[in-house]
Amino acid sequence: MDIHLSIDKAISQLLRYQYEDGRFEGDFSSNTFPTCGYVLVQKALGLEIDEDIIRWFSVSQNRAGYWGLDASGGSDREATMFARLALMDIDLPEAKNIL
Repeated sequence: MDIHLSIDKAISQLLRYQYEDGRFEGDFSSNTFPTCGYVLVQKALGLEIDEDIIRWFSVSQNRAGYWGLDASGGSDREATMFARLALMDIDLPEAKNIL
């Protein structure tokens, strides 16, 4: 298969999920560090945290109670500390229950 054709198909698929203002929403996987950073910036700006973010933390936590660098299910010490820091900053019971 031609690599350019594959890239064009992937871009076309992604654009179906993009909003006019450029954002994406939905069940896209994210890495732990940008997600935690997003939470801390939102809180610093006095903005609310969307329930989908809390759900992301819940489903991204592995069975051992840790977070990894990505959605592979592994554990990473720094990612887990950052996730816990972000969750501690969310003033909702759902976030505290994940800790």
